[in-house]
Order: sequence, then structure tokens, then C-alpha cells
Amino acid sequence: MLRRPFPPRGPLKKPASFIFPASSSKTSPYLPVRYAGTRVKYFKKPISASRAPPPSSQHFMELERDRCRNWVPRPLEGFKGIVSDENPKALDATRAHRIYYAYREAELQNVKNRTSIDWKRDFVKSHGVTLSELHDIALHMFRTPRAPSDGRTEDWNYASRLMETAGELGYRPAVLDLVRRIIQTRPGATGLDREFSQLHRRFRDIVAEDCDPNAQTLQGMLYAKQGDHARALQFLQRAKALAGADGSFHLKPLCLSQMGMILEKQGKQELAESEYAELARDNTGLGFYHLGMLYKAEPVARWLLQKAASSGVHQAMRELGNIELTDYEKAVEDGHQEAAQRHLADSQEWHRLASAWSSTVPPTNETY
Repeated sequence: MLRRPFPPRGPLKKPASFIFPASSSKTSPYLPVRYAGTRVKYFKKPISASRAPPPSSQHFMELERDRCRNWVPRPLEGFKGIVSDENPKALDATRAHRIYYAYREAELQNVKNRTSIDWKRDFVKSHGVTLSELHDIALHMFRTPRAPSDGRTEDWNYASRLMETAGELGYRPAVLDLVRRIIQTRPGATGLDREFSQLHRRFRDIVAEDCDPNAQTLQGMLYAKQGDHARALQFLQRAKALAGADGSFHLKPLCLSQMGMILEKQGKQELAESEYAELARDNTGLGFYHLGMLYKAEPVARWLLQKAASSGVHQAMRELGNIELTDYEKAVEDGHQEAAQRHLADSQEWHRLASAWSSTVPPTNETY
């Protein structure tokens, strides 16, 4: 058997045909590469599209990340003050903590069939856990975030999976709540149909019933996130119509504020103002915030933004910080040093508050 000769010692001046075949590209990182006087080094081939992991595997990447690093469990004290919407006396901190650990153990035992609904149904039945309890525990974890070093990321991922389980098994509030959080936290609400396929199927069924203004609102927000403002406005208007003469429903602030923003983009300022004013009459922070931004050039804007900030709207806090910074620069130009320092301190405080209120995703302000 004939063997091809090795190149001479030293760096290669030009490509060698037996190192870089004519049918291959020299620049490809997945070819065997030989340097003078060294062994052949092989690089792994990239995974082809047909061999790529299925989208469902993305569904439990958070669990895998938690397993690969030191998971920081939430202590019993982290469930104090938990409240159940359906039966306040049925769920206390001790029971919530037990369910929290039992679900974690069940997850680790079913990593390979993570997306299957069978083990989730078995867990609920064998442990005597109600779907509302899973939802309430997830809500408590969302509303009482820990510090980043104490496991905030783990809390977010874990609470999402708890709420997802309740939604997949048919608990309507969990479906709508988790869909809302996905829409509000993901650019373009990506991954809803791919990573949460069963939850998304439940959500579409609720929307198709055409009787829940909250579901119609979320569908409108989803279309708005995807840039389809015409269809978004159609669903948002339908949500408002379904609310009836009373006009009140849980996601009304999100519905009217989203309608107003779409109408503003369409140049219909008066119609947008009407939607914001209705929210302000209900003493809703988002209504005051959007009115303040609409009247930004007028003196009343500061008062409107302060009303919104007092309701926990972090965008209003940030805008007030910017206004104070503008006043600081003007005071410096006019030579009013004392006033300038006061405006600067106020600006820094507003920005600090805005960062604190927006540090959780979604923000801890559950009243919108």
C-alpha cells in the first residue's frame, strides 16, 4: 500500500492537495487539518437540520440548567403569607412547601418524558393536589421574587412549569396567566406555540369560545406583539364588547392601554385619549401613564406621571427621572446650583425606583 509523503518541516507556504482536497473548502472548520510535523486534528461535524434536537427539547432546558448547577431551593419561610384564591384556609406555607418539593422530585424522575402530560396527571392524583393549589403556589413565587443570588432564576423557571402543568390539565386561570406572562416577557411572544404546545392548544380553545374578554385581550396582545395591528385591534374591541354594560374584567387595563397605543400609531389621538381616560377614571396606573405621555409637553404631565408612579408603573418612574434630569440641566445653565442639585437627586431617586420595580420579570405590580 502506497503512503503519501509528509510535507517538509516548517510552516506550509501553500495548500497541499492531500490535506485540502479539491472538493472541499480550505476554510471549513470541519476538515482534517495537518500542520507540519504534527498529527492530524479532526473537528466535529455540525449537527444537520435533520439531526437537530426537536423543539420540544427546548421545553425543559430550564430544568436541565437547574440540574447542572447548584439549585437553590426555596425555604419554608419563602411560602409564608401564601394566599389561595379559591379556599384561603386550604393552603398554608407547610403544605405549599411540601407540594413544591414533591413536584420537583416528580420532575427529576420524568426528565426524559418531560413534555408528557401523563406523569403530571399522575402527580396531581397521587399527591391529592388541586390545580388551583399549583396555580396559587406559582403566583406566590412570581409575586415574592428572591434576590438573584438566592435563586430568582430558578423561581421563575419553576413557577412557570407549575403554572404550565395546571394549565395543561385544564385550569383556565393558569392558562391565561401564563400566556400573559409569556406575551409580556418575550419579544414577539416567541415560542408559545412551539415550546408550550399543549398550553397553546388550551388557549386557542378558550379564545374560540368567544365568551371570555380576558382571552380575547391576550389574543389581541399577541397579534400586537407580532406586528398585526389590524387583527389585534379587532380582538381588543371584541374583548371590550364582551365585557358588557359593566365594562369591568381582569385584563381591562391591558386591553384599553393596548388599544390606545395602536390607535396612537394610526394617528387617531382622540380615540386613544378616550381609552386612556376610561382607565384613568377607574384609577388605573396605566391610564395615568399613557395620558401623561400624551400630554408630555404640558405641565399636567408631571402630575399624571406621579399618579401612575404611585400605582407602581415603573415606566412612569423612569420618565419622571428623565424630566428631573432635564430640569437639572436647565438649572445648571441658569446658574441655580441649589435647584440643580435638588433636581439631580430627584432624578437619581426616580431612576433607582424604576430599576427596583422593573427588576422582576414581569414586574411585581400585579394590578397592571
